[in-house]
Amino acid sequence: MELLKCELDTEQATIASYLDGNLLVLSGPGSGKTRVITQRIAYLHRIGVIPRGSRALAITFTNKAATEMRDRLALLSDVASRNSTILTFHKLGERILRAYGYLLGLRRDFVIYDGSMQVAAVRSAVKDLGLQSVDLPDVTRTIDKLKSQHGSGENVRTVLSTGQESALADIISGYESLLRKSNAVDFSDLIWMPARIFQEHPTLSRVFQDLFPHVMIDECQDTNQTQLSLVSEVFARSRSVVFAVADEDQSIYTWRGARIQNLKDFLTIFQAKLTHLSRNYRCHPSIIRAADALIIQSKDRLKTNGAISCRPDDGRRCVVRVDVSNVLAEGDYVAKKVVELKTRGVILSWGEISVLSRNWRHLPASY
Repeated sequence: MELLKCELDTEQATIASYLDGNLLVLSGPGSGKTRVITQRIAYLHRIGVIPRGSRALAITFTNKAATEMRDRLALLSDVASRNSTILTFHKLGERILRAYGYLLGLRRDFVIYDGSMQVAAVRSAVKDLGLQSVDLPDVTRTIDKLKSQHGSGENVRTVLSTGQESALADIISGYESLLRKSNAVDFSDLIWMPARIFQEHPTLSRVFQDLFPHVMIDECQDTNQTQLSLVSEVFARSRSVVFAVADEDQSIYTWRGARIQNLKDFLTIFQAKLTHLSRNYRCHPSIIRAADALIIQSKDRLKTNGAISCRPDDGRRCVVRVDVSNVLAEGDYVAKKVVELKTRGVILSWGEISVLSRNWRHLPASY
């Protein structure tokens, strides 16, 4: 851990150097979680716990996040950078299917359907069924969400096999048939199909466990059921150490199947220890107090303590809560407050003010 203390604070260094089993780290914004992950990868290589021929694996959600992590690691250690695999869940799934997809009937040159190609496949399935007045984009989104929850199209059809949803089940059946005939997969297939391969061929799991003795998962709060299943099929009950980082208060992908329950399931499946990155280097203390006062009311949180700001508290009230009766009253309050600040000389120009709204339709009420 001493190797880390010059780069991280004591709390971060303790977590980054943890080697006694699987770990779930709850970390809020500004806590340095990406820094902790990259420093951990460099540390693991530096102390020699990743054998020759093996690699560290870091899984995140966006190509941008993966690129940022790779860039940071390259600045820390050339050896760690060359001997680590940092990629998204979907890219990991694609690599697995390119190598082992033949076990499920896929050829190596399979095509990955993007959104427009999925809609076209749904359109063909609807046409073959002779259905009318179908919202194709909406049906496509529904298929994506259901497959992220239940895995294969076969599982989804089983769930939808009765009642008014039987028509949707027929569409999914036709859609899946078109994909297989075209040697194609969609993004949901990139997750559940590798999980199925490892489930049916456990010897492959051992190959990946030897290749990746240490696994890091970023933004674990945004994983869906099939993503957790993929990681579990490979690394649960294995020698590999799994280190997951999550912010349970920022799960923003529930609309595409993310489950905050996955954090509790992770603790059980991997028999992991729970810890926290509690120091916030980004936000003013008054902002943290206001946020904690709101989020503490959320039920079923794993974290009970609030963040600790590392910025000085000068007593300012940076956050003010105002209760209004409707959207027009809200806009009126904002407009009057902006004029007041300009009149008092708190701001010198209108360009110093920003107005943020959850819904753009509310903004005209402020002018």
